[in-house]
This record gives sequence, structure tokens and C-alpha cells, in this order.
Amino acid sequence: MGNKKNKSRDFGNGTAEKDANIFNTTRLQASWLGAYQLTDTLNSSFGIDLIDEEVKTTTLYAQTQRDIKSVFTRLAYDNKSIIIDGALRYDDIENIDSEVTYNLSAGLRFAQDSIVSLNIGSGFKAPSFNFLYHPRGSNPNLQAETSDSIELLLKTSVASVETELSIYNTKIDNLIEGWPNPIAININKANINGVELTLSRELLGLNHQVQLNYLDATNDETDEQLLRRAKQTGSYQVSQSWDSLNLLASINYQGKREDSGSVTLPSNTLVNVSASYQVASDWRLALKVNNLFDRDYVPVKDYIGQPAQYLFTVSYRN
Repeated sequence: MGNKKNKSRDFGNGTAEKDANIFNTTRLQASWLGAYQLTDTLNSSFGIDLIDEEVKTTTLYAQTQRDIKSVFTRLAYDNKSIIIDGALRYDDIENIDSEVTYNLSAGLRFAQDSIVSLNIGSGFKAPSFNFLYHPRGSNPNLQAETSDSIELLLKTSVASVETELSIYNTKIDNLIEGWPNPIAININKANINGVELTLSRELLGLNHQVQLNYLDATNDETDEQLLRRAKQTGSYQVSQSWDSLNLLASINYQGKREDSGSVTLPSNTLVNVSASYQVASDWRLALKVNNLFDRDYVPVKDYIGQPAQYLFTVSYRN
């Protein structure tokens, strides 16, 4: 059972802050998950998700509430050498659409801690309330996204370096794109090709991880690059954990990318750090600093990136 609330105000572009549009969204979710071990090598799971979404605004939305009903099941086989995993899911979103999606994976362990697998699947994404009904940039005729993906995945160890390589392709029908379009639109067909490489190793008493990504995302009909998707991204993360203290630092790189109006956004590199301390079994303190060196960057055309941000949290969990 979960309940999530979000409150936001929309002003600017001729609208004064005192006249801001108010958007309060509530998402209430109830879930049930069951599992059954059929044999030593075969297990199953099944579940239900029931979601109620509601938005309250100072502007007129044609629709302010919808129910989402989902059922899903999974069957997994693992005999230590061969892994086969399959899942089915049915989603019914009120006033939008319903869809059956699937995931199927077949893997082979060929050495200690090494596996190669082929994964195929489909996806489904419904447009949000804002994309459908917001007074700026909305389109009540939006269709839901559907996608088909295929991935070749390799996990192994090379010279004590844990290595994970993923090569994938995703084809999307009715890709939903919002701002900077005058209204949210569907792109009939999009194609995304990508390669991800992750390298991990413990060295000098610290845990190190390097992640490199290449992405080629295009509109199939025009062969143009999809907006705001960098071809190259990467990160380096170093961390360490003791009994009560966890420390982490990361360097995150984003390459140049295209935006509307033939604008090319420059690349940027940001540093984030965090620390957490377990004061007691049920109390935890955490400090996180995003953009540690307060770098200037442009995430989206005509917008300034988030300056240095300091977040301190106190959490209690019984």
C-alpha cells in the first residue's frame, strides 16, 4: 500500500507568481505479490497492482481522475547452467488504453561468475495528465507508447574487474514528446540503439565503478536525432562502507545533444558526493551535495542548470 502526493505551481511567461496555476496530484497504490516454488529449479510469481491517480488544479482539466489495473505473472527456470525467465503483464488504464506486454530472457553460465543472455520484451507507457490536459503543451488525442526491445548481455570478470556489457535496440511506436513542441505529440516511429559498459573493482580499499554509454536515438521517419539525448554519457563512482558510515562520490559526464531550433547544448561534467551515518538501528542521518563545484550548465534550451544543492535528511525506520 502506498500514497504519493505532489504539489507544484506554474508561473512565468506572462503569469505572475501570485496568479500561478496550482497542481496537486495524488497517487494511491495497492499491490499484492505472491510466489510459489514449483521445483528446485522452477519458481513462479504473480501479482496485482491497483492505482488511483487524481489531479486537482486551478485550471480546467477535461479529466481529473483515472484508475489503473494491472496483473502480472513470472516463471523462472535456473539449473545453475541455463537460465530461462519469462513474464507477462496486463495493464488497463481508464480512458487511455489496455495492453499486454512481455519479457523473455535466456541465459547461459559459461564460467564461474560469467553469463551471456539474450533478452527480448515489449513495453507500454500511457501519457500523463499534464501531457493530456495541461493548458500549455497538452494534447487530449495523445496515444500510449508501445515498444519492442532486444538486448545481448554479457557479465564476466576480466583481470579481477567485474565487467558488464549490454548491446540493445528499442523500436518505439507513438513516442510521446512534450515541450518544446507547442503541444505534446506522438512521434510515429523511433529507433534507439545503445551500448553500455560497466567496469567494477575494489582497489586500495575502495569500491570503484566506471560506466560508459553510447546512444543513437532517431526519428525513423526523418532520420533526425531525438531531442536532448546525448550520444555519449559516462560516470565514475568511488564508494566505501563501514559498520555505520557510507561515503560515495561520483563524476558524471553528459555529451553534447540537440535541442529545438537547431540548438546544440554543450557537454557538462558534474560532481556529486554523499555521506550517511546509522546513528542507531532505527535512525539514520544523510548529507548529499549535488553539483559540488557549482558548475554552470544548460540541461534544456533556455534553462539554467541546478546550482550546488545541499540536502540533509533524518530518517526513522522501525
